[in-house]
Amino acid sequence: MSVTLIKLPERHWNAIACAGSVAKQLNMRAYIAGGFVRDMILGTVSDDMDIAVSGDPYEYGTALASAIGGKFVSLHEEPKIARIVKRYNNEQLQLDITGIKTSIEDDLLSRDFTINSLAIPIETIRRAKNSTKATLQFPDASSCYDDLIRGVIRMHSGIESKLILDDPVRMLRAFRFAATLGFKIDESLLSAIEANSSLIANCSWERIRDEFASMLQSYNGSRMLGMMDEVGLLGKVLPELESLKCIPAGGYHHLDGFRHSVESVRFIEMLISGTDWIEEEWRDIGVALHGELKSYIEHQMNPIVERRTRLFALKMAALLHDVGKPLTMSRNSDGDLHFFKHEVRGAETSEQICKRLRLSNRETHLIVQTVRWHMYPLWLARGESLSDRTLRRFWIKVGEQVGTAIIFVSLADMLATRGVDMTLEEMTMQMKVLLELIKVQKRLKELQAYPKLLSGHDVMKRYGIPQGPIVGKALHAVREAQLEGRVRTKEEAFLLLDKLLPSLLSRKV
Repeated sequence: MSVTLIKLPERHWNAIACAGSVAKQLNMRAYIAGGFVRDMILGTVSDDMDIAVSGDPYEYGTALASAIGGKFVSLHEEPKIARIVKRYNNEQLQLDITGIKTSIEDDLLSRDFTINSLAIPIETIRRAKNSTKATLQFPDASSCYDDLIRGVIRMHSGIESKLILDDPVRMLRAFRFAATLGFKIDESLLSAIEANSSLIANCSWERIRDEFASMLQSYNGSRMLGMMDEVGLLGKVLPELESLKCIPAGGYHHLDGFRHSVESVRFIEMLISGTDWIEEEWRDIGVALHGELKSYIEHQMNPIVERRTRLFALKMAALLHDVGKPLTMSRNSDGDLHFFKHEVRGAETSEQICKRLRLSNRETHLIVQTVRWHMYPLWLARGESLSDRTLRRFWIKVGEQVGTAIIFVSLADMLATRGVDMTLEEMTMQMKVLLELIKVQKRLKELQAYPKLLSGHDVMKRYGIPQGPIVGKALHAVREAQLEGRVRTKEEAFLLLDKLLPSLLSRKV
């Protein structure tokens, strides 16, 4: 089947030309296969290229690495899988080499999904003016190309359970592809996943983490969470979420604990994507809040580790923010439910989950601390004072990165809370608190550029006191006054301490 595909960058043409030349020298057939072909048909170019060869992958890979000046890596011994990494200035091309056991058709039939079971013989690839010409190859009587064009994730008919048994992580990959490509999962595949979901326990947590993270950080992550739950797969990956289903709707919540958590993730997606979350009842405060949030949204797309963005950590925190509720649920004499300290138990459980998923220290800190303090803005909204000093304590307590995540999770949590006890006044007050927190943080960042008025040595010398906590308290008092605009010079700072030091010294034990 002849096809016209997207135009390729020069680095890809160099790799393809060398791949074809090496195959000819070694008397092998070579095919570009899998995701690279899929993406080309969909109109995008990937820097990850799979090459299947009718010979020894190590022999072919070693020769190809030498031809393109790349680095050869042995990924797997049995079956042999080689990887070549080639850097082009700021770009990197990665080529994975596998061997064809019997025929290219059998090789394609053994791949995870029909949309990835497409191949192009390298010798058929031709450069056109604004496109690429090639011959597309896929198993006879297969729906591979049609599935890709129609946007359907399916496995080859009749062997779904075998393909899952060969590699259970494929169940998660189905949801990852559905999320990232916006495709639909075929009903027969969903049935096969439901029947085999327990097999995911046989897989490494690193592989589970990678697929789950790619799915969750997509814009369709919340929808995939619901689908994974329906077929029993989510409970195998995050069993801690199952007990949330026992937290009933009522009071402030119109959904049970599990559905509320998933709904919170959906609102994170809405906050990131635009203003659809703003309703007429809170338009003024919503528009103002969104205006301040915009400067933080792009930052959530930045990688926190390779292939995982801050958005993944943010959504994980939203998903887990109430995970401590089943552990703290109690009823008073009137039958009302309470979840005292659920944020503390939730942080402990979240840390266990992060360790199980082998998340980085930075991700773990961001998720755990966001869960730990996600109630902070609500406490402020229900308090009596919203002074700058009170709001600054929030940022001093949690830091900028965690504080920003808390603002997103707190807002998503509130938007996902629509029970009869949640009033418009409470919602707008909490949004006002979030808006004021952002404004205070902006002022703090501006003021942080101001020079320090006093050093610890200045305080010790003037007042004749030794190094210790009194000096720290004195410097903190000066900094507070500077942030509030009450002192601007070194002389004014000393005048302030002349009044404060006797009181500080009198408290010394």
